[in-house]
Amino acid sequence: MTLSRREVLIGIAGMIGSSLHALSEPRMVACKARNNDPFGINGFDCREASAAGMTYRLYKSQSSGPAVLLLHELPGLYKEDIELGRRVAQSGFTAYMPLFFGKPNGKGHGAHVLWYGFSETVLPGSPFPGLRSGHTSRVAQWLNELLPSIHRECGNKGVGVIGMCLTGALPLALTGSGDVRAVMLCQPALPYFSHSGLDVSETDIKTAKDHNVDILALKFSADGKSPDARWRTLEKKFSDLNYPGGHYHELIIRSGDDLPYKKHAHSTFGEDFDDVKYVKGEPPPPTHEALQRALGFLDNRISDKPHLPDYPDQQLCPPQFLCYPENRNAAPPSIP
Repeated sequence: MTLSRREVLIGIAGMIGSSLHALSEPRMVACKARNNDPFGINGFDCREASAAGMTYRLYKSQSSGPAVLLLHELPGLYKEDIELGRRVAQSGFTAYMPLFFGKPNGKGHGAHVLWYGFSETVLPGSPFPGLRSGHTSRVAQWLNELLPSIHRECGNKGVGVIGMCLTGALPLALTGSGDVRAVMLCQPALPYFSHSGLDVSETDIKTAKDHNVDILALKFSADGKSPDARWRTLEKKFSDLNYPGGHYHELIIRSGDDLPYKKHAHSTFGEDFDDVKYVKGEPPPPTHEALQRALGFLDNRISDKPHLPDYPDQQLCPPQFLCYPENRNAAPPSIP
């Protein structure tokens, strides 16, 4: 059978198109196993993921369930962040944790915070815009190219994303593919000096609105690293009349000098998660309750058959929290 010139050209064009598509797909290879590997994490498989001209390690939990992407805070993927990833996995999700800098299992304080805070957010060419408002980190390009693969691997309704501190607002920039259905913004701390600013572009904010992504924002009430002015900006951006109601919620843990969580408390699900110890037989501390509410929030938006109680749709806001829009201006509880 003789092919026409037109059919040959169509075939060549198809092969070129398929090749270009393959080149555009993120490249993932298993991390090389080494004895006493400081980059290994028990319970997680490691891959080197290359996309958008960047390569980072990506850890995937050895669990099944819908995908939750956990973005670490300063000073890196330290032990409390990894423990959060394990809690996510144990709650019926597949946890994905990228490593943007440093080594896993480090400590969340000391010189590491200062060094990575400077090198990753302040130096020229830093990947996270610590000094710029309205500008999205280039890391978002890498994450956005990975999201379709992560979604396919888990095969559920969508993907949930958790950002913290350094990456607190970054989940807002990951909604363009439509794979992300719910995001958690935990104590967004950038930019440093523009207290009312967000380190996300207006274009990305508009995209999150257009996709009706559900948003849950969390912090400690007295946390100066995540200023109240930034939260008023979030409320303005996502609670206006042009945005369908019910998509933006806040869950704020009361803190202060006379409260169990002190004024310095910052990392809701990280370093400060166990500031109030869990006593068996007693109600869970507010951070533990907040995490269960947050996981229920994700579960009801990305699971085919949710198994956790939803927040905020099915749970009232107890007095140890400030909630928006439910009781944002409620008086603080009396202290015995």
